[in-house]
Amino acid sequence: MDNSVALTIQKSEVAADSLRIRAKLKNNGEVEIYYVAHLCSGWDDEGVPILESAAAYRVITDAGVQLIRSFIPVPSDVDVEVVQYPLFVRLNGGESVDIHFDLPLPTYPYTPYDFEEFDKDSATPTPLAWSMEIGYVSGRVFLAANPEEVATTTGEKGFQVFSLDQSSIQAAKHSSTTKIPVLK
Repeated sequence: MDNSVALTIQKSEVAADSLRIRAKLKNNGEVEIYYVAHLCSGWDDEGVPILESAAAYRVITDAGVQLIRSFIPVPSDVDVEVVQYPLFVRLNGGESVDIHFDLPLPTYPYTPYDFEEFDKDSATPTPLAWSMEIGYVSGRVFLAANPEEVATTTGEKGFQVFSLDQSSIQAAKHSSTTKIPVLK
């Protein structure tokens, strides 16, 4: 992981029905990066990206729940028509950006390739610690992958890239010992 990019939690609040996180992503390096600002769920009939309603993908392990705002590769055992690509935004060296997560609780597993509806009614909430990560790519590598500048159906602007080597995506991470209710 590149230590020149840091994710810090400025405030997190757990209520009965939500986890609200306010964080800062800081590029301490000298050159730009492109970070995942939004998840996208596909494209409309005119090819315009549609923003995902979820603030982050949620991967549940025995250690906790990972809140991931990054590219999730298609699992080898899954056949999809369209790979889900996130929306990247440029962050210059020395700059920072505020990141907001509002997560309904209890939460449950969710990635773009979970095709079966999670049965929330039959699951029991388990308190688990949470962590979060924001994916990013160095500017040089990102630009070499020929990103497309796009505007989403809600007017958000950024870049999508369809030929990025997965190993070039890094993650700024933060772990919390605070527990939230998770259905698993």
